Amino acid sequence: MGLKKTIASTVSDAKVQDFQSLSLSKSTLVWVFRTMVMFTLLYDAEAWAVTQKEIRKLTTFQMRCLWDILGLTSWDRCRNADVLEECEEATMRDQLRLKNL
Repeated sequence: MGLKKTIASTVSDAKVQDFQSLSLSKSTLVWVFRTMVMFTLLYDAEAWAVTQKEIRKLTTFQMRCLWDILGLTSWDRCRNADVLEECEEATMRDQLRLKNL
């Protein structure tokens, strides 16, 4: 399966997950996101030749999940860098770079 199909199928499968519907603490939700969702999404990433467009799509997915975990909406006017810092999560570009090492 090609990279584009892998990203598209993983992102579409994970979109149905609503993190706020789970009655868990934020730290637990971030842990679940990091260990289950990101692991699945970035599985075999070291073999990918990722373009800027694909990085943007992956980053958008990552931020949507984290915003949902924190209970934020677009009306909250919070910067993505602040969300990443609060969740102690690395940017998608950095995570891909680490996978390729």
